[in-house]
Amino acid sequence: MKKIWSGRLAAVGFVSFAIGCLVAFGIPALATSFGNDVAVTGILNVDGNVGIGGTVNPSRKLKIEAPAGTVPLLVQQRAAFGTTPKLIDFWADDSNAKSALVGRIGVASDLGDFYVNGQNGLRFNAGGDVSAAHMFIDTAGNVGIGTASPFRKLQVEAPAGTVPFLVQQHAVFSATPKLIDFWADDSNAKSTIVGRLGVASSLGDLYVNGQNGLRLNGGSSISAAHVFIDSTGNVGVGTATPGQKFEVNGAMKLAPVGAPASPSAGTIYYDSGSNHFFGYNGTAWKQLDN
Repeated sequence: MKKIWSGRLAAVGFVSFAIGCLVAFGIPALATSFGNDVAVTGILNVDGNVGIGGTVNPSRKLKIEAPAGTVPLLVQQRAAFGTTPKLIDFWADDSNAKSALVGRIGVASDLGDFYVNGQNGLRFNAGGDVSAAHMFIDTAGNVGIGTASPFRKLQVEAPAGTVPFLVQQHAVFSATPKLIDFWADDSNAKSTIVGRLGVASSLGDLYVNGQNGLRLNGGSSISAAHVFIDSTGNVGVGTATPGQKFEVNGAMKLAPVGAPASPSAGTIYYDSGSNHFFGYNGTAWKQLDN
């Protein structure tokens, strides 16, 4: 590599012209090295690969090497945070060979938040397959994990036979950790907790809690109270207003069975041999029907 400059180069607008002159005089511009700092305050056009930091044969348009423990690249725009500076733009040609902005890295606000933006979506992945959407954020702000087409704020997909979602809190069971909280705005647009998933006790029991009641239902109607547990612990089947510990709005069926081997007072069953209802009073079975 032929060294043509050792010191500081200040280019104020005509650097590409100067490099063209070097080529005209037979000095290969791409085999040019500078021993110390190079300052460019205009536009620098280089038609070839550029290596910075001691690399002699750069394999990309720009390759930067730095000693271990150092920062190889610093990008700074001298603008106030409030102007939302755009630090790096990424462009690509579309199907009509027309260049278009596809992404941007910058500072988002006067708080100095760093942002990474994809104009048509932002894809994150690990491994060699750059087309894989390990995590994807679409233009509506929906986040997909394992999918590039999320239709909710968070959508998680996983292969069949695998667990798509794991929530773990590092706390002892006796501390009753709260794994997931559910919040909603009330009529005054004030956020409040409405439900919780967690671990209930030192036994590690999973609990599902509704702050104003817990509704369980099947089908598309979320207002249906197929099973409802109110805040006092009353359970309703077919009703959201159970008046006793257990209330059924509709017919109830007991499958025919034989007499339970170890009954306790209050046990009821429908006998499969005699086709009668029996109840246990604490000492003996009593037939309940005629």
